[in-house]
Amino acid sequence: MLALSQIQEAKAKIPYCVDHIYVACWEGYGCISEEQLSVMERIFKVKRELKDVSSTLKWIETTSWNEEDLQVVKDPFGDEHMLGKAERKGYVLSMPLGVKFLQAEATFGASLLAFREDVWLNLSCMVTGMLFLQRRYTNVGVVNPSFYHNETPVDQTKIASGFKAFEPSKRTIIGVVNVTGAHWTAYCINRDTKICQTFDPQQGSTKKMTDAHH
Repeated sequence: MLALSQIQEAKAKIPYCVDHIYVACWEGYGCISEEQLSVMERIFKVKRELKDVSSTLKWIETTSWNEEDLQVVKDPFGDEHMLGKAERKGYVLSMPLGVKFLQAEATFGASLLAFREDVWLNLSCMVTGMLFLQRRYTNVGVVNPSFYHNETPVDQTKIASGFKAFEPSKRTIIGVVNVTGAHWTAYCINRDTKICQTFDPQQGSTKKMTDAHH
C-alpha cells in the first residue's frame, strides 16, 4: 500500500470536477481514483485507531490506583474505586470511535485514546471526561476550561458557565486549568462545605482550601 503522505498529497492535487474523473498515477503501481484513495486513507485511520485502543487496554492493565487518592474526594465520586480493570476495559471496547456530542461539544471518540501512547492530554480530552462525569452525577457542574485565556471578567464568566456549572442544583463544581499549555491542575469545589480540593499531577498530591467562596 502507498504511504499515507503520498495518498494525502495525491488527494490534495485532484481538482473538484463533476464532469470528469481524475486519477492519480504512480509508475510501477498504476492509477487510482479519488474514491480508492479515500478508502486507502480510511484504512490507515482505522489501523491507527485500533492501535490506540490496544494501547489504552494495555495501559489499564499495567496501571495501579492508590486507594487513598481515590478516596480524597468522596462526594459524589466515592464509587470510583469500585470499578475493576475488566469494567474499565469494557467501557473502552464499547465506546464509539466516531463523533459524539455532549452538550453541543463534538468529540471524536478515537481522539480520546490517542494520548495514551505519546500525546499529552488535550482540551477535548479534559472537557469530554468532565462532561461524562456531569452526565453520570446530576448534581455536578463543569466549568468550561476555555475561560482562562479570555481577558475580560465578563467573557471569562460567560465561557466558564457555558456548561451551566453554577446552577443551584449543582452542589459540586469541577474544573481544570492549563496555565502553561502543558500542565493541567484540577479542582473540585463543594458548595455546601465551601471546601475546594485541588490536584497537581506534577506534585502528585491533593490540597484542601477552605472558604472556597472567597
